[in-house]
Amino acid sequence: MSDKRKKLSNVIMCIGVLFVASAVVLAAYNVYDESRAAKSVETIMQELLPEIPEYNSELFYSASADADSDIRKGLSDENGTPLYVLNPEVKMPTVTVSTFECIGVLTVPSLDLELPIIDGWSYNDLRAAPCCYSGSAYNGNFVICAHNYAEHFGNIQNLTEGDKVYFTDIDGNIFSYTVSFTDLLMPYDVDDMVSDEYDLTLFTCNFTGQERVTVRCVGQ
Repeated sequence: MSDKRKKLSNVIMCIGVLFVASAVVLAAYNVYDESRAAKSVETIMQELLPEIPEYNSELFYSASADADSDIRKGLSDENGTPLYVLNPEVKMPTVTVSTFECIGVLTVPSLDLELPIIDGWSYNDLRAAPCCYSGSAYNGNFVICAHNYAEHFGNIQNLTEGDKVYFTDIDGNIFSYTVSFTDLLMPYDVDDMVSDEYDLTLFTCNFTGQERVTVRCVGQ
């Protein structure tokens, strides 16, 4: 074999080794990042749950949960009317947890998810937990976004019509939703994403990052 061919062969081999090494490093980082994201949720939840009055996650896994007449009741006035009903435009209350301003907990029983929701969103916040993208549970135009980590919104594409979703705010008000359908939107379809036609919308990037897996839910 000529020296030129040997050099070419060595270059190709080196390139191949670099590709393999890059793939290994990327895979290792993805495993680390998934673990970090799961730990972040766990840490926030440990601090957040004690701040919510009478929070009981078992309620959402009970077969009789939908029949519970108290499921929506939290902080109320002297007549028993939830305060958000009296003023639906009011900003959802927050509590500071691990430097994040949280507005409550999202529970998706069929996916075994119980997640803190951060008020507002930023790329840094999304690495820690799902975030309120727009709207409010009080107004019926609530939009929540998250990364597609397995322990965040990585499996919401598996939700089907009729699945239950719950949101509990800091005052203990519980909002019950039913999945209507799942859709794919493009990143620039912002108007469609925040449409107030749906009481609750959950979304995340798909595997390629080119589309947004979007779950539309209706309130009960």
